Amino acid sequence: MPQQRLKRASEEPQSTDQQVGPYQELSESFVNIPLSSQQPQDSRSPFVLEDEELFSSALRRQTEKECSSESQVDNLWEMLGSSDGSGVSKDDIRMLLHIYDGDVDRVASCLLEQDFSSLQLVKDFQLAQTLQEEEQRSSTHIQQDDDTITDSGTPLPASSRERFIHSVKEILIPQLANELVGMRFPDIENDGQKYEYHLRNLSLELLNIPIGRVQVTMTHPDIHVDCEDVELKISIGHWEYCRKGTLSFQDDGQAVCILSGIHVGLIIRSYLEQEQELPHLGVRKCTVSVGELHFRFTGTKASWLYNLLSSLFQSQLKKNVEAVLQTTVSSAVSSQLNQWTQWIFAAP
Repeated sequence: MPQQRLKRASEEPQSTDQQVGPYQELSESFVNIPLSSQQPQDSRSPFVLEDEELFSSALRRQTEKECSSESQVDNLWEMLGSSDGSGVSKDDIRMLLHIYDGDVDRVASCLLEQDFSSLQLVKDFQLAQTLQEEEQRSSTHIQQDDDTITDSGTPLPASSRERFIHSVKEILIPQLANELVGMRFPDIENDGQKYEYHLRNLSLELLNIPIGRVQVTMTHPDIHVDCEDVELKISIGHWEYCRKGTLSFQDDGQAVCILSGIHVGLIIRSYLEQEQELPHLGVRKCTVSVGELHFRFTGTKASWLYNLLSSLFQSQLKKNVEAVLQTTVSSAVSSQLNQWTQWIFAAP
């Protein structure tokens, strides 16, 4: 590669069009997210690339030849060898490519300009990934079923089974959806030594439970109710992110989170207690698992912050939503079932 000439300049380096990243595609069904091609300003770096157009053209030709991601890393690393690349590893280059959605030109510009704010972003992103992995490991410790229940349950009368299945789909599920809209979720806060972030005023704005994806299965002594492809929309009244240290950074705004591919499972059992003429129905277990989360942030001052914030908030919000829904759905369904005892078990 020819030796590139560097000169001092006060003007901002010419930016190139940023490729559309996967986060924008995932959110387009709800809102178009503008991803700016402006890179974070850093007045500390006095270097710009004189032959930037020549360098960008060479990288585009490599992209047209369908170079693999690893070869792009190798090429950027080789290019960096002709400048002061001390302290930058190949892992840092891979992370920058991930942060900027594979925009090779932008990563090359960051490296050649010694854009310290972008290199610090790599460290932030690595911290975010570490935090997410730790939370995922902790979430694997799932509480085991309570096997101490010895009551074999009271089976539903055969004449009432079809009536019960119909009522679950036509009454219980719609009422459950209406009851849960507006419920609030706990705030999410993390105050570390290097950064802190907050999510506050979280509320359920929309809940969609497709009736066609609700299945009721009778397996004595239990009744299984499985709801697939449930969707949620959560409004986030205020988010804030702050990076501490010499290269400090702060940003805040509002956000919306779309959760899809959710499974809600209920195990219902009927019990006949002493001094009761008819059994009563109760929720023995409720499980909730969230498939995907997609954020839409508003008020951000930098497009690259979108990826970082998604990684920071995703795991914790997913865990909170699953825990809150398990408790709330179980309580709401139990309350409705208690009103059905006379109707379900009474003679036809």
